[in-house]
Amino acid sequence: MLRRSRRQGSHALEFALCLPIWLTALALVFELGWLAFHKTSLEAAANEGCRVASFLDPGSSGQNIATLRAVAEAESLAALQRLTGLPCADCQHQAVMVDLGPTALRCEMSRSVPPLVGLALGPRDVHSVQVALLQTQY
Repeated sequence: MLRRSRRQGSHALEFALCLPIWLTALALVFELGWLAFHKTSLEAAANEGCRVASFLDPGSSGQNIATLRAVAEAESLAALQRLTGLPCADCQHQAVMVDLGPTALRCEMSRSVPPLVGLALGPRDVHSVQVALLQTQY
């Protein structure tokens, strides 16, 4: 009978020693999932903004470039708001015209993601770059 109670105490001690390791591993999984969620939603939003802007006519001499950039930025930010459900006050968006043979629009987005659990020291920046070929209308 005495042996059994000592063994039960050793189980409790092993549990107490292993619990912080398991909780840290679980928190790390949540933290990485949080970062992956923000990275994929940022990529989807940049893709959406570039895609919508690519359907607009840039004009024969590029006179509608400012409109394309504004549409790409507005659509990207709206898509990010829809995807995450979080306000995007710290998002940075840049739509740049790129000459890749036919005219193309390069949309860059970045966002600072606060830590979820606190394992990451400080906020992490996530970035996304998408390129869309513009549809020219003749």
